[in-house]
Amino acid sequence: IPHIVIGKPGFDTRMCWIDTDNTLSGEIAAAHLIEKGYSSLAFVGGRPDDMTCWRRLQGARTTLREHGMDLPQTHVLKTNSSIADGNSAVKKLLKMSPRPQAVICANNPLALGVMHALQDRGIRIPEDMALVTFDTYPFSVYTEPQMTVVDINMYEMGQEAGRLVLQKIRHPKRQTQSFTTTPTLVQRGTT
Repeated sequence: IPHIVIGKPGFDTRMCWIDTDNTLSGEIAAAHLIEKGYSSLAFVGGRPDDMTCWRRLQGARTTLREHGMDLPQTHVLKTNSSIADGNSAVKKLLKMSPRPQAVICANNPLALGVMHALQDRGIRIPEDMALVTFDTYPFSVYTEPQMTVVDINMYEMGQEAGRLVLQKIRHPKRQTQSFTTTPTLVQRGTT
């Protein structure tokens, strides 16, 4: 059956896959926060096997190092990537020393949970703590304030997935194909 894998596999393969450059996404998120003047950051990520999340963290750390900054392991939280996990992460964020001025959330559900938990505690976003996440879907434009995101361009990925599947149907012997979108920053109210 002709198929396309969405998300770069974490192993060498001849499968056809489509993804965004998640390392670059993390670099863009960290660079934006540095540009806005934030110097103490935290990262709320997913499970240890979530390669998308950890590629984003790798990118953020690279950019921070290039600017003489660090993201200590104590400021990196692992979760199951749910809204509830984002909410729970805030308890840990607020106990960190130094307390982070900004948080990079690996995905929208985590960001929504973090945002609600901060607001429930009277912490103003972005005045008291800024927040950036990835992708515009599904929550980022429905929050108050709207979330700053690194847009991974799901629309373009979907278009390309359709195009590649049609090519595989027309040319079944074609093996390796891949496509990577270029992420872009969409600044909104959380930074």
